[in-house]
Amino acid sequence: MSVARSIMDGMTDPKDVQTTSRAVGGTDSAAGGPAAVPDWELRFRAPRVSLPDWAEDAPDRALFESNATGTYELYAWDRTTGEQRQATDRPNGTTEGTLSPDGEWIWWFADTDGDRLCR
Repeated sequence: MSVARSIMDGMTDPKDVQTTSRAVGGTDSAAGGPAAVPDWELRFRAPRVSLPDWAEDAPDRALFESNATGTYELYAWDRTTGEQRQATDRPNGTTEGTLSPDGEWIWWFADTDGDRLCR
C-alpha cells in the first residue's frame, strides 16, 4: 500500500466533475432572465464584512459595513434580537458611518453631487 494511493482513494478525476450554475443578481442579456454564475465563482465572491463599531452607551447595538449586495453599505446590528438590517442603499455605496452613543442614530457623509473636497 502506497501513501499516495491512500490519499487519492475516493477522489474524483477533474475530467468527471460536473458544474452547475445558479441564477444570482443581474440579468442574462441574451435571454432577459437571471444571469447564471457557476458554483466555483460564487465561492470566490463571498461578501466582506467590517469589524463592528459599538455604540458607547448601548453595547447591544453596533454598526458595520458589508458588500453583501454587491456595493458596500452600512448595516445596523441589534445584538439582543440578532437583527441585522441594511441602513443605507446608495448607488455608489456608503463606507464611512458613525453610530450615535445611544445607538439610536447613524450618521454618514452623503455627497450626492460629488462636489465636496476635503483638505
